[in-house]
Amino acid sequence: SGGHRQSMDAVEAGVADFALIDGVCWWLYQRAEPAKAAGLRVLTWTAPFPALPFITSLSRGAEERAMLQHCLKTVIASLADEDASSGLPLIGIQPVQPADYAALAAL
Repeated sequence: SGGHRQSMDAVEAGVADFALIDGVCWWLYQRAEPAKAAGLRVLTWTAPFPALPFITSLSRGAEERAMLQHCLKTVIASLADEDASSGLPLIGIQPVQPADYAALAAL
Protein backbone atom coordinates (compact mmCIF):
# COMPACT_ATOMS: atom_id res chain seq x y z
CA SER A 1 0.00 0.00 0.00
CA GLY A 2 2.93 2.34 0.52
CA GLY A 3 2.54 2.91 4.26
CA HIS A 4 0.54 2.28 7.40
CA ARG A 5 -1.92 5.10 6.78
CA GLN A 6 -2.62 3.88 3.26
CA SER A 7 -3.09 0.35 4.60
CA MET A 8 -5.63 1.51 7.17
CA ASP A 9 -7.42 3.57 4.51
CA ALA A 10 -7.56 0.46 2.29
CA VAL A 11 -9.09 -1.64 5.08
CA GLU A 12 -11.57 1.10 5.94
CA ALA A 13 -12.57 1.38 2.25
CA GLY A 14 -13.01 -2.40 1.94
CA VAL A 15 -10.11 -2.77 -0.51
CA ALA A 16 -8.07 -4.84 2.00
CA ASP A 17 -9.20 -7.29 4.66
CA PHE A 18 -6.64 -6.43 7.33
CA ALA A 19 -3.37 -4.62 7.99
CA LEU A 20 -0.54 -4.98 10.48
CA ILE A 21 -0.04 -1.61 12.16
CA ASP A 22 2.25 -0.57 15.00
CA GLY A 23 0.72 1.04 18.05
CA VAL A 24 2.12 4.51 17.43
CA CYS A 25 0.76 4.64 13.87
CA TRP A 26 -2.63 3.40 15.10
CA TRP A 27 -2.69 6.11 17.80
CA LEU A 28 -1.77 8.80 15.24
CA TYR A 29 -4.42 7.54 12.79
CA GLN A 30 -7.10 7.67 15.47
CA ARG A 31 -6.20 11.31 16.09
CA ALA A 32 -5.89 12.29 12.41
CA GLU A 33 -8.80 10.27 11.00
CA PRO A 34 -11.25 9.60 13.86
CA ALA A 35 -14.20 8.83 11.57
CA LYS A 36 -12.18 6.34 9.51
CA ALA A 37 -10.60 4.81 12.62
CA ALA A 38 -14.07 4.26 14.07
CA GLY A 39 -14.76 2.00 11.08
CA LEU A 40 -11.84 -0.27 11.98
CA ARG A 41 -11.32 -2.72 14.81
CA VAL A 42 -8.24 -4.19 16.41
CA LEU A 43 -8.20 -7.95 16.00
CA THR A 44 -5.27 -8.61 18.35
CA TRP A 45 -2.18 -7.06 19.88
CA THR A 46 1.35 -8.44 19.98
CA ALA A 47 3.32 -8.53 23.20
CA PRO A 48 4.81 -5.13 24.01
CA PHE A 49 8.24 -4.38 22.63
CA PRO A 50 10.49 -1.35 22.79
CA ALA A 51 9.17 1.48 20.69
CA LEU A 52 10.57 2.47 17.35
CA PRO A 53 14.26 3.24 17.76
CA PHE A 54 16.12 6.48 17.30
CA ILE A 55 19.02 5.59 15.02
CA THR A 56 22.29 7.38 14.35
CA SER A 57 25.49 6.57 12.50
CA LEU A 58 27.90 3.99 13.91
CA SER A 59 30.63 6.54 13.27
CA ARG A 60 29.38 8.83 16.06
CA GLY A 61 31.60 8.78 19.13
CA ALA A 62 30.45 8.22 22.69
CA GLU A 63 30.42 11.96 23.47
CA GLU A 64 28.28 12.75 20.45
CA ARG A 65 25.86 9.89 21.22
CA ALA A 66 25.56 11.12 24.82
CA MET A 67 24.78 14.63 23.55
CA LEU A 68 22.09 13.30 21.20
CA GLN A 69 20.54 11.22 24.01
CA HIS A 70 20.53 14.27 26.29
CA CYS A 71 18.79 16.36 23.60
CA LEU A 72 16.17 13.67 23.00
CA LYS A 73 15.49 13.29 26.73
CA THR A 74 15.12 17.07 27.07
CA VAL A 75 12.71 17.36 24.16
CA ILE A 76 10.61 14.39 25.27
CA ALA A 77 10.47 15.69 28.85
CA SER A 78 9.21 19.02 27.52
CA LEU A 79 6.31 17.22 25.85
CA ALA A 80 5.02 16.29 29.31
CA ASP A 81 4.62 20.02 30.02
CA GLU A 82 2.31 20.47 27.03
CA ASP A 83 -1.36 19.61 26.75
CA ALA A 84 -1.51 15.81 26.53
CA SER A 85 -3.80 15.99 23.51
CA SER A 86 -1.27 17.89 21.42
CA GLY A 87 1.91 15.83 21.69
CA LEU A 88 3.15 12.42 20.70
CA PRO A 89 2.64 9.59 23.19
CA LEU A 90 6.29 9.63 24.29
CA ILE A 91 7.18 9.44 27.96
CA GLY A 92 10.94 8.95 27.81
CA ILE A 93 13.83 7.15 26.17
CA GLN A 94 16.22 4.52 27.37
CA PRO A 95 19.04 2.58 25.75
CA VAL A 96 18.12 -0.82 24.32
CA GLN A 97 20.13 -3.68 22.94
CA PRO A 98 19.37 -5.82 19.86
CA ALA A 99 18.38 -8.63 22.26
CA ASP A 100 15.46 -6.47 23.46
CA TYR A 101 13.87 -7.04 20.06
CA ALA A 102 14.65 -10.79 19.86
CA ALA A 103 11.07 -11.81 20.67
CA LEU A 104 9.95 -10.17 17.42
CA ALA A 105 11.76 -12.88 15.48
CA ALA A 106 9.53 -15.48 17.15
CA LEU A 107 6.46 -13.86 15.64
